Amino acid sequence: MYSFRFDADTGLLSCKLEGFWAIDEARRYCRELESHADSIRRDYGRLLYLVDCTDLMTQAQDVQHYLEQHGRCLIGSSADRTALVTTSTLTKRQAQRILPPDQLGIFDKRPAAKAWLEPGFQPPPTATIAASP
Repeated sequence: MYSFRFDADTGLLSCKLEGFWAIDEARRYCRELESHADSIRRDYGRLLYLVDCTDLMTQAQDVQHYLEQHGRCLIGSSADRTALVTTSTLTKRQAQRILPPDQLGIFDKRPAAKAWLEPGFQPPPTATIAASP
């Protein structure tokens, strides 16, 4: 299970990932993430993504492989940044294989991850992104 939330004031896309996924759920997540990322980049010029994996279980190999292959949509420009919140060493290592170290922050707590993403952010004059339900 996953749920997206977008904050138009800060330009921050957040997502909470939970549980054990079937491959169909991983596909839906990646499609939605790519759609959000494209829209945010178009309106804000970069993607700031906070993903909370504290309740995500270790995934089956086919799901993990799919997420690794499609997680590359997080790298649309050098201005994009992803903050990962997890206490799992395995999740940390998997994320490090997907994203460049200068665009990935790994944190144990959400407040530190959010602070790393937000310094100096200026929203565009006319933001058109609607918050996700």
